[in-house]
Amino acid sequence: MTRATRLTELGAATLFEAAGKKGALPPRLRPVTGGAFAGPARTARVPAGENLTLHHMVPTLRSGEVLVVDGGGHLETALWGDVMAAAALTQGCAGLVVDGAIRDATQIQAMGLSVHAAGLAVPGPAKDKLGETDVSLVLGAACVSPGDWIIADADGVVCVAQADLDAVIAAAEARATSEAALIDDLRSKRTTTLTALGLREAVSAESTKVL
Repeated sequence: MTRATRLTELGAATLFEAAGKKGALPPRLRPVTGGAFAGPARTARVPAGENLTLHHMVPTLRSGEVLVVDGGGHLETALWGDVMAAAALTQGCAGLVVDGAIRDATQIQAMGLSVHAAGLAVPGPAKDKLGETDVSLVLGAACVSPGDWIIADADGVVCVAQADLDAVIAAAEARATSEAALIDDLRSKRTTTLTALGLREAVSAESTKVL
């Protein structure tokens, strides 16, 4: 099993919790096409409504990498479409995360490229101004640096620092094992969430306040 496959199996939410509740990108970055994906990040910061930087960067992508684009949340112009998707897939791109809009969603879905984006827009981008490539990005509370690992699924997108990856995977696997056992106990009516999660005291304290 590849590292990317294991990360997608563990899922963004479990990895976020295992990382100490950090690394979540803004919830506006939702799945638009494809399914879950994971891979090391390549990053770009582009001027609003401009994608010249992406045309410059896509040919440098290596197989398995995830392209993360800071488009400033601009939603009036699509930064990405089917032509860019075809070019990225040729390079082996594992997925795209863009804080901005894309278009040609139906065609990109058919091509098989997984994309998380902030929205969709019909107008296409200008190609006049270069931005920055392979720089650290701040997206919400998360910092994404080149080489950090991106995990994206139906819940959202999480970034795990490259230096922390092995420890986070170990913690996530332990959490997944524990949660699987808890779910089995709940299904068998051997416990309740109040008991298993130690919440009875909290409920009692809140009930006392009400009284």
